Amino acid sequence: IDKFLEHAQLQNREVRPSDSMSVRSEVERQFIKQVRDEYRALPEEKRQNLPGLLNNLGKLELAAGEFVEAQQNFQAVATMESDPKRQAEAHYNAYQAALQRQDWPAALAAMRQAVALDAARFAPFPDRYEATSILGAGGFGVAFLCHHKFMKANIVIKTLQTDELDCEVDRVFSEAQALGQLNHPSIIRLADCGYADAGGKLRPYLAMDYFDGVNLESYVDKHGPLSPEQMLAVAVPVAEALQAAHVQGIFHRDVKPANILVKREGEGWRVKLIDFGLALRPSIIEGQPSTSGPKAQTTMGKTIAGTQHYAAPEQMGQLPGVAVGTYSDVYGFGR
Repeated sequence: IDKFLEHAQLQNREVRPSDSMSVRSEVERQFIKQVRDEYRALPEEKRQNLPGLLNNLGKLELAAGEFVEAQQNFQAVATMESDPKRQAEAHYNAYQAALQRQDWPAALAAMRQAVALDAARFAPFPDRYEATSILGAGGFGVAFLCHHKFMKANIVIKTLQTDELDCEVDRVFSEAQALGQLNHPSIIRLADCGYADAGGKLRPYLAMDYFDGVNLESYVDKHGPLSPEQMLAVAVPVAEALQAAHVQGIFHRDVKPANILVKREGEGWRVKLIDFGLALRPSIIEGQPSTSGPKAQTTMGKTIAGTQHYAAPEQMGQLPGVAVGTYSDVYGFGR
């Protein structure tokens, strides 16, 4: 197990969203099944004394996409451990497994338990924001609906996975602040940004105004394709938002229906373009088996699949030497 964890770079740390993509071969899956069978064959008393082994098994299961089993095992580890720090990590690992299952209530409950035990390590944002629900998750991180304790208002916090982003967090912050100054009706206003840890640059987050729409991908899945008139009503505000950003030298990098929020209001539409700058690194997008099989159902897999369908060739590494630019947004808009 130690060699496998070392090879997968899973040793001595909590799990991450990208870990769900790490096991791809049938040989590795059979090894994980063998480890699970051997663990279950141990006497109950011995299993209770081996929370570290169960935690490692949970990591292997998460890497193999067996999220239900991983979540259950991480939850069990939290009850078996006596050290609050290790309990917190087990709850955090259960949170990550629940996110991959899109079980938002279970994920939020596990996150709260991890933060209660070790806020310095696992708090995703400052405690002035109180999470009330999880709105969704993707390759960039997790979107929480929060209540601001002092302003008494709803706000959306997006936590960022720095390992997966295609640009530096400071650049994301800078561009988000510039977009906020545009005050464009089709761009969500930035309210705050920063890092959750007190002294360093760990666990970055964005705080933005809450808009109670649904993303266009989900809307079309539920209601069917838009009519030509509806398409224009949605497309024009998106184009205007992109144009306003491009004038300021800012490009989106991941224009697709999942990043467009819509809301019907009578005969009209309200439209918001979200997640400027929150694109995945090309090395994550390229060559991932995300369009079929169990990997397609992970939050990372769905993010990659959506990006693959709408991304310009230079974003996919198909035009060496050509940088991503405003023309890449135009391509995604056209798609």
